[in-house]
Amino acid sequence: LLLDSTENTVAAGAPWIHVPPKEVFVWHGKFEHGGFGSDLPVVKARGIVLCSAQDLVRLLLDSTRTKEYNKMSIGRTDEHFFHRSALPGVTGEIQRSFTESEGAEANTDDALAGGDYNWAVLPGETRILRSLSKPPMVKPVELLTLYHARELDVAAGQIDGYLIVSRSIWETECCVPCEGGGGGARTEMLLGAQLIRAVDGADRPQCELTTINHLSSKSIPMMMAKKIGLMTAASFIRDLQGVFE
Repeated sequence: LLLDSTENTVAAGAPWIHVPPKEVFVWHGKFEHGGFGSDLPVVKARGIVLCSAQDLVRLLLDSTRTKEYNKMSIGRTDEHFFHRSALPGVTGEIQRSFTESEGAEANTDDALAGGDYNWAVLPGETRILRSLSKPPMVKPVELLTLYHARELDVAAGQIDGYLIVSRSIWETECCVPCEGGGGGARTEMLLGAQLIRAVDGADRPQCELTTINHLSSKSIPMMMAKKIGLMTAASFIRDLQGVFE
């Protein structure tokens, strides 16, 4: 989905054709597998953001800055880190994965505060996020997601950029449903993805962002799901563009 059938041909050798600056392209469709969620719209959006790929991924990973670019956000919190690529403000020698022996207590507020991400240490990070947002025309919705981000490997033939993927985890290890904690309607992220592609040869740093969202929410009527999905996807990229203008 991040690369459609025509884009796969381009990616095989010809130069990539970026979205025109200040434009946002949106698509919608459905999965044909016939399984859960196949009746719900999948929305893709793409646009240019005037910053480096690294600056954009730093912004997207920082839960304290979500409201800077997401006008529908009521709040986002990091519930737990399974693995962090680099702890802000901590030297590379003691950056590590959080193990069961360390426990959740190893993830302290001091470790999360300030500094920059050092992507040269480890290429990816995995955490659990809880977010609450208020889309137009519906009551607030809550997401609890497993969220993974990594730098793509140019040496292995991948593009110069970053990939973020997310999936709802509204169940415990024993398949017992989790309770909502933020007061919003429980919403499932069936598939979330953000591909950040560096743009070379531009007058100023810029990157191209492609997003995919496939959501299931009882609070959003089926007849409104596509309209809200397209509106939300386009607004997300336009608001990011506004941050770096």
